[in-house]
Amino acid sequence: MFSQSLQSLLDSCKTGFELTHYQLEPYKIKLTQPWKTASHSIHYRQGLILKLSTAQGPVAYGDCAPLATMGTESISEAQLQLTKTLDTLKDIPIDKSWLDKLAHYPASHFALETAILSLISQHRKQNLAQLLNSDASRNILVNAMLGDINKQNSKNITHIEKQGFQCLKFKLGIQPLEKEVLQLKILLTRLKPETRIRLDCNKSWTLSQSQWFLNFINSELKPYIQQIDSIEEPLREFNILNYRLLQEQTSISLALDESLSKFTDLKQLPVRRIVLKPTIRGGIIKSWQIAQIAQSHGIEVVITSAIETAYGLWPISYLAAALNNGQHHGLATAHWLEDTLIKAPEIKHGRITF
Repeated sequence: MFSQSLQSLLDSCKTGFELTHYQLEPYKIKLTQPWKTASHSIHYRQGLILKLSTAQGPVAYGDCAPLATMGTESISEAQLQLTKTLDTLKDIPIDKSWLDKLAHYPASHFALETAILSLISQHRKQNLAQLLNSDASRNILVNAMLGDINKQNSKNITHIEKQGFQCLKFKLGIQPLEKEVLQLKILLTRLKPETRIRLDCNKSWTLSQSQWFLNFINSELKPYIQQIDSIEEPLREFNILNYRLLQEQTSISLALDESLSKFTDLKQLPVRRIVLKPTIRGGIIKSWQIAQIAQSHGIEVVITSAIETAYGLWPISYLAAALNNGQHHGLATAHWLEDTLIKAPEIKHGRITF
């Protein structure tokens, strides 16, 4: 059974929740290695931990982890908006309208929504995956996020494969394309035949560069095509016709992440896959609804973290379990943080089990 909205979940609780107190605790956590994209490099993850206390007893937490470079509000905006919203809501029963005030602040919306969902989960004695879908999976596959492809070697890859990961994700678009394809070829020759890889290009290339890359795969890497699971965001400038041209050129699933915001009608998607980051997309419920619509039109859906603390990683992992779609989700990110604040979902043999 698929829940339709946050309000329907709130209504399922016989007694409501009244906010008596809230706290916003800032954090700044160093990454274990820089998180590089084509346009910037992140060395710290900063955000706010939201704590809600209720008259009924339960306490709940949410992670507000903005990434202004990816389209969210800034940390200062998030603190202002959460404070302004919650200051007016003490001793008032929680309902969906609270979140409407944060519609244009996705990271803040995510933090408050996940805290509210935690209250509901505690009341109903179910985890978030079960709230969303009674047929939620009890475990999910995850891909290993390895970062810059230029810094990988066969020893590192073998170590990751021995841990049980069957899907590995690399970032491209950091070094010249000609150099990166040679590194890609070397890595593919050393992978186990059953290991699949994902390539995140971070909007790095022109149409002609992207076409050259696909031609290189079709000719020079033909024996390994089945091992390339997806190619994410190759085009520097989004153009729906150009993406259609590229998808027609390859059997590999092209994926949209940042560019997904360009679409209001998912039926018009020019690619086979979408990547959803709930912190960036504005919450669990919105991401859940987008995923349901996309999958109904035959679009593959992968849920990924934006390197949140464990307060944010848990609800995102539950969302992936609710989808129960057999994909490898991008949730093996806890090791990128020197401190996850609380225990993160444990990964064994490339899976998170609930």
